[in-house]
Amino acid sequence: MSLTANLVGRPKLVQHLTALLSPRALDSEMDFIAANATPGMVYGWQLQNDIVSLTGRELPYVYIRESKKKGGQKERITGIDNNPLIQKGQKALIVESEEDPDIFFTKVQSSAEALRETGYNPVGVATILEPNRDVVKRLWDSGLGISYAIREDELIFLIDNYDRIERKSARKFKYELGFYKDIAKEIVEAGALEIRDIDGGEEPFLYSSGNWGPGYLMVKGLVGQPGLMKYLCAQVAMRIFPGHVDFVAGNVTGGLVPSWEIRNNLELKDGEEVPFVYVEGSRKSDEGQIIGETPLIHKGDKALVVEELVNFAQTTTNSAQLLRDRGYKAYHAATILHYENPKAIEQLEKSGLELIYVVTLRPYILDAAEQSGRFNPRAVADYRRFLENPLKWQADRGYEPVREGGTR
Repeated sequence: MSLTANLVGRPKLVQHLTALLSPRALDSEMDFIAANATPGMVYGWQLQNDIVSLTGRELPYVYIRESKKKGGQKERITGIDNNPLIQKGQKALIVESEEDPDIFFTKVQSSAEALRETGYNPVGVATILEPNRDVVKRLWDSGLGISYAIREDELIFLIDNYDRIERKSARKFKYELGFYKDIAKEIVEAGALEIRDIDGGEEPFLYSSGNWGPGYLMVKGLVGQPGLMKYLCAQVAMRIFPGHVDFVAGNVTGGLVPSWEIRNNLELKDGEEVPFVYVEGSRKSDEGQIIGETPLIHKGDKALVVEELVNFAQTTTNSAQLLRDRGYKAYHAATILHYENPKAIEQLEKSGLELIYVVTLRPYILDAAEQSGRFNPRAVADYRRFLENPLKWQADRGYEPVREGGTR
């Protein structure tokens, strides 16, 4: 595992590095940030926070990751679709944290191509460690400038002297507890909800759990509207008792940015540094791994598992079990959206997990959907029936759950 990937477990250092990087990154004159998965997403989000603090202007954020498609790999951009803050032709700053020069250049080029293919203009790259001259030249030849935070020897010195780093943040915790109806209305108006008219001939969604359904709330896509995402994450943080959390564990990929932002809010709210890790491979119970474990967390510490949404709860409970197997306590999870799927409720109870959440599909999101006039009333009614019994809904229509899910 790379040095910068493991550094996410030292939040104070991540904040220090992006604070160094932000004034240099401003030379790129970007319109939005495009962060590469996976650790680059954390650095990109924190960099976005810092640039907003420096400039006072809104700065959209998206992330890019490889997605397996027929015929090979394809880059998938999350947060860009239906985003009123981003227009075709606008300039993107790519954030990549990989240290290996060849992997770094390949990932940056792949993301730059994906942005150009979708009508956007990559103008630069921001990274943590000073790149070698060959990488700089290759980037310049491809039309990309580069900014970096620090040299490797300087970073190692900071790691060795972590306790001496002062935590500085221009942000203050400024939020008040929101009402469910108001939160639901903001999410629907942001364009995050899609409901398909299955009885009208449209195809259902295939969820990451392998189950089928008529609706999907693209919570992870709200990273493209950082102001709203930060508000939602603050709402989660305000519902968490300090004694429940010693560190935050975010589920990759959709839960990574929300978990980091929830961590930021817990720190701002309570005044103490909150360690962080992220979990990869949680879709399968035997393939997960924890990234970012450092001496800041100890066996027996209480983990908060974070997802952007909980539908069937399989990845949430898998991550909790992985953390327990590693010697941590994991009895609380948090999410922005809880589907209140009966199967999920059963799964959470069986796993001994208490779920903290901001809003539910029923009644709040679906009520807001009906009131918005954006959706076919028949499709909304069908979505309500699905939520009452998802497995029966699938069986009645002849849909069989599949092993390899992947929301689409």
